[in-house]
Amino acid sequence: MAEPATLSEWQEEFRGILWSSNSTAQAWFKEQFGDELELAVQSLAQAYFTFKELQASVARDERCATVQMFLHVAISSVAASLHHLVSGYAIAGGHMMRHYTEAIAMALMCSNEKTGVYQRYAADRKTFPVQKAPEMLRRAKIKRELAESISFDAEAWETVLQIAELYDTLSHASALTLGFHMLFTEDGGLILGSEFDPAKVGALRCAQGRLLAHGLSDHQRALN
Repeated sequence: MAEPATLSEWQEEFRGILWSSNSTAQAWFKEQFGDELELAVQSLAQAYFTFKELQASVARDERCATVQMFLHVAISSVAASLHHLVSGYAIAGGHMMRHYTEAIAMALMCSNEKTGVYQRYAADRKTFPVQKAPEMLRRAKIKRELAESISFDAEAWETVLQIAELYDTLSHASALTLGFHMLFTEDGGLILGSEFDPAKVGALRCAQGRLLAHGLSDHQRALN
């Protein structure tokens, strides 16, 4: 398809991006990653089903409500991340995984009052540095308290943080991000809007594998 040449043609191009169903990119992703994506659907459904089942058994107070809200955000963020990814927006998908990491860290820490995190958060929700929550989980006192209450696995969390470094990179205009705006196929070119680049299948498969291996497990500890 020829590149737009006039202002009105470019306006139509961006109008198409804005209202597109992204069905073409989704069809390509389904063909290449259908089995992995079905596993993601099943994992997300199991996670949210467990989350809803356990709601009736938890205390009805503000702290528990806060933990539940962070868990909802964590699971919802994974779903949104995968939707962006299969719709041809890998960078947006990576950015949403930052929300997951921060939300699950807050849910874990707020699940135990002895960590002191919930009290600090409740005292000033607007300015509490939620973006620092993943690193807070590395503190000795917090790890100790969570290990005693929910068998928190500090080594597994280190793996989560290593994976999160990739998503952090996608949240900035880094060299990696620039690469996602280029077609690595023989024809080359720049990507505008939704796209599936066959040359990036290996990298995308690796990213999906990381997400499925580590992105849906830690929430269950905070629910128990």
